[in-house]
Amino acid sequence: MLYIIKHTGHLLDTTITSATSAEFFGQTSKGIFLKSQTNKIIFVTNIQSKGPFTLNIESPNKPLPHCTKKTTIRFFQNQIKFQNPSFEIDLSKAKIWNPTEISYITPKTNLIKNCKNAFSILESNSKNNLLSYAKTLFNSSSKSENNLVLSFNQLNHVKQSIELNSEENLLQSLINCIGFGNGLTPSGDDFICGIILAETILKNKPFTSKFKETLINSALQRTTLISANLIEAAFKKSADERILLALKEICADEITNIGAIKNLLTWGNSSGLDTLTGIILSVMT
Repeated sequence: MLYIIKHTGHLLDTTITSATSAEFFGQTSKGIFLKSQTNKIIFVTNIQSKGPFTLNIESPNKPLPHCTKKTTIRFFQNQIKFQNPSFEIDLSKAKIWNPTEISYITPKTNLIKNCKNAFSILESNSKNNLLSYAKTLFNSSSKSENNLVLSFNQLNHVKQSIELNSEENLLQSLINCIGFGNGLTPSGDDFICGIILAETILKNKPFTSKFKETLINSALQRTTLISANLIEAAFKKSADERILLALKEICADEITNIGAIKNLLTWGNSSGLDTLTGIILSVMT
């Protein structure tokens, strides 16, 4: 069976051209995860949303074969071959997806207004606890504990570190959030990506090399490889297309594409919402 790739994530270029093989890493209903020789995740998927490490197949309704640890994966020029089960992926027609950098100069009052609107749009569509709990940082002094993957204190430490403009404090507060939650990308990791995306894209914060390397290395040691890759991508102002489209709405004069906000509900169990929580906390601090 042959699968034709329509788009490749922009951070996969070197990985694909230099790789000779990969390992089967995991599979969900949305796609197959491979681990390259350079310790990068490649996500082969039939969904349309693009991402920095994603290979989007041309036929979105074409199911992918079920792979296992016994599956072997070999790379050739413009081709990935699978054995057990046997199928091929053709990369020759693929276009590189490279997200357009968001460079809006937006008054903070607009950002805060749009963040509050994003909250209201999603609150009626989700029971995401992290999103609602973060809101208490700005709307009340309540510190009641809920069954959450991140505590009020953890979120508040991040908020205080941003207020102090202390890179050292922010680094430690983010390290303390790594790995909290379940799944391929735990909530704490998605939240960290949101913080980094907002700080780098909206605030143009120039994180030092030490900050980036320490946080990425901590993620490699304490959470999933997928999360560590996405945290690294966030420092390069890149993320899942759905997050960047939502971020674009937050940067606009006002939110006009409500669908871009609601579409976050389709990313993982709560990944889109947890990332948005980090973005909103950064913007509103």
